Amino acid sequence: HPRDRVHALHPPPPVQKSAMQAEIRAASAERFPQRERFVDLQRSGALVAPEVCAMHLVDYLLDDDFGREAVADLRDLMR
Repeated sequence: HPRDRVHALHPPPPVQKSAMQAEIRAASAERFPQRERFVDLQRSGALVAPEVCAMHLVDYLLDDDFGREAVADLRDLMR
């Protein structure tokens, strides 16, 4: 049974809403060349609240499917 084994998980999280995100968006393009990418993420609603990200991670850890895949991408699990 998958739960009888030890599993390691390194889920790449989605880009989260954070103070660091706000700081990046407030920086000049000269100071942070990828600034526009992060502005676009906010504009498009792609930033995820940390609480939502954590909820999906806990749901996955408690799900019967946890451990069936060698690699899981939390961004896919949230869709």
